[in-house]
This record gives sequence, structure tokens and C-alpha cells, in this order.
Amino acid sequence: MAVAAVCKVAFEEMGLIRVAATVFENNERSEKVLLKNGFKLEGTMKYFYHKNDMLIDGKLYAHVVEPE
Repeated sequence: MAVAAVCKVAFEEMGLIRVAATVFENNERSEKVLLKNGFKLEGTMKYFYHKNDMLIDGKLYAHVVEPE
């Protein structure tokens, strides 16, 4: 619900054409939420996060609407 609300404000009120989000590579629940809200996977970013003395890959998702 929060992702949908943010996208609505971004696209309808702010006039943005792109909203991006990153997730840990194995965070399937977050990926599912993004996909359900129109986001598409754009790529994997090697060693994007540093957590608990570990380097973790990140996935970049974006929801893009065509400019008018």
C-alpha cells in the first residue's frame, strides 16, 4: 500500500516519470511488492550494500511512465 501511495504522489502530484528502488539480492518479499506495483528489474549492482561486515549485491527496480 505504501509503495502504491508513493508512486501515486510521485506521478500524479509531482509530475515525475521515474521512481526507483533498491533491494537486497535475496529479499524476495520486497521484490514481489515492487513487481506488483509496476516496477521492473533494471539490473544487479555488485556489492551495493555493506551490512554486518558483509558485502551484499543489490537489485535496482524502477517504475517508469511515458512522458506526455
